[in-house]
Order: sequence, then structure tokens, then C-alpha cells
Amino acid sequence: MTDKAKKESLKNEIIEIEEFLLLFSEHTWGHSESVYMPWTTATNTLEMRNISYANRAHALAYRLLDRLLVSKGDLLISYNRPLTYKIINPHNHDITTIAKLYVDGFETKKIENGFTVIDKNSGKTLFAQQVYDSRGLLILAHINIPANSEQYLEILNKEKLRIFKIPLRENHGSDEITDIEDANFLNLKNFSFMPGVAETSFLKLKWNKTGIYSWYDKANNKELISKIDNFSTLTPVYEFTPCEQYSSGKMCTVRKQMGRNRRAFNTEKNIGILTNAKLIDDGDIYGSLEFSYNLKGTSYFKIILNIHKHQPRVDILVKINKDSAWEPENVYLPFHCRKEYPNMD
Repeated sequence: MTDKAKKESLKNEIIEIEEFLLLFSEHTWGHSESVYMPWTTATNTLEMRNISYANRAHALAYRLLDRLLVSKGDLLISYNRPLTYKIINPHNHDITTIAKLYVDGFETKKIENGFTVIDKNSGKTLFAQQVYDSRGLLILAHINIPANSEQYLEILNKEKLRIFKIPLRENHGSDEITDIEDANFLNLKNFSFMPGVAETSFLKLKWNKTGIYSWYDKANNKELISKIDNFSTLTPVYEFTPCEQYSSGKMCTVRKQMGRNRRAFNTEKNIGILTNAKLIDDGDIYGSLEFSYNLKGTSYFKIILNIHKHQPRVDILVKINKDSAWEPENVYLPFHCRKEYPNMD
């Protein structure tokens, strides 16, 4: 096949993917009677048809991705393949980011004694951290990659030596309660955690029994969140609009009366209650805080904050198990930016 024919074929495949995505987005609301009778065959069949559009677009997109990866040197799955990865920066500017290197389940034996990540271009050892992923591990590596360039990383096995030594400074006692403040501790680890406080070189986060009340930018000496009564940043809010009768007609009527704000005069507002906050991971890339909430309308609600140590960045992950309800409902996760930071990234 000529280059011109390949380009034309690729163009047609992309158009096909876009058409399936358009069909999926156009019919997102499903059958016209999905509110009246969500249990009927017609309603559920149309929902499955709608999902099938997204599935077909997904399959076609991954087929193109597989071809692209093979053209860039991706190897087929085999036990003896090296843990070497190519990182490509297609942009016209340098980037600092976290590379995610997947290690399949059968390959984890190679690094069971520990690992290091090497930049093969420069020979430098990179900051790296492992997290568990489906059927394997994700090795996260902190990288700086120039514009329009490629970088090769390799994961090497490292024997762990069991060295026992008495630390001169710790932020916890023998009972493992982390409540001993030490000004030098942050300088040693670039991350500190105590009940109610987490801190890096870039950020200081504070919370109490009502939730997070301070998100302080240390580089610019600025508080990033505003104080709002009854609400704490990232504390979930659940809204529920009751219906006077549990019937198909009333379920539709109550939605018509709500308007575009998805809220009626009798909408009930419930604020999540913070039940626990703890450190669940502390690696070379970031420390992870887990905030657990009791929230009406859900049986499980947790927020994970991955606070990075080498850049001013926090990744927010929400885990939720939603209860099923026929009545209209909303779940919000507020972040109260101060007026001088309307476009905070």
C-alpha cells in the first residue's frame, strides 16, 4: 500500500470513529420514556444500543493505537522482553510529567527485590514509585523531556538490603502515631504528614473534622481557597428531590418543575461527614491521603489526594458507590477558589 493510500485509509478510519462517537453523544438521554418506565425492554435495549456506539468507537481507536505503537517499536507480549520503554514528546515545548510504565503480572517477578528507573539517554536514576494496577504494576517515573524528542527509560532489578539503623529524627513514636513535629523532617523527605496537616515544598494542606479548610501555595505565599460557611473544600454534597407519589407520571412531573438548575424548592441538601483521613502511600513521586466520608445517597465515598513532591501538583481521585434512586438527585464536589485565582490549574 502506498503512503497516499495509507493516509487515505487512516482518514476514513478516523471519520468512522468520529461518527460512532457522534451517535453516542447524540442519544445519551436514551428512550423517550426512560423516566416513565426505566424497566421496559425498549428503554434498556436502546441504552445497550447507545453503549454499543461507544464500544465500537473504542475498539476502532485501540486498533489504530496498536498499529501506531507497533510502528514506534512496541514489542509483543513475551516473558523475556526487556523492561525498556520509549517516551515520546510530540509537543513543541519541553514537558515535566509523570511517565506511567506498565509491568504485566508475569513480569513483576523480575523486580520483586526492588527496582530503579534509569534514563538511558543520560544514565541518570529517576525518582520512581510503584502502584498496583490491573493484573500488574504501574511504575511511575518523574521525567523532564525536551520538545519533539524521544526518551528511553529502563526498569532495573535492585536487591533490597535489610539494613537496620536507628534514625536520628522521626515524626512518630514507637506507637506509630505521627504527631511529632520536626522542622528538619520536611527537608529530609520533601513530604510530611501529621493529623490535620500535610506539607511539601510547594503546598501546605490543612483539615479538621469538617474537612479541608486550607490549601496554601508556599511558592507564592497565597491561600488558594476561600472560606465558605457550612462547606469545606472537596467535601461532597448530595441533593435529593422527593416525589409526592412513587409513580411514573410523578417522576416525570417533578423533573419538569425543576428547570435547568436541576433543583426544586423542596430539594434536600446533604453534606458529607468526614469520618477518617489517613496516609495510605508515601513514595518518591507523591504521598497519598485518603479522606473517607459518610454521604447520604451513597454506600461508599472516598477522595484520594496524590500530593506530588517534585512539582506543584495534586491529583484528585474520587471513589463512589452510588445508591439507586428513581427520584432526581445530584452529587457535587466543591472547590472554593479565591476570586484572584479563577483559572487555577
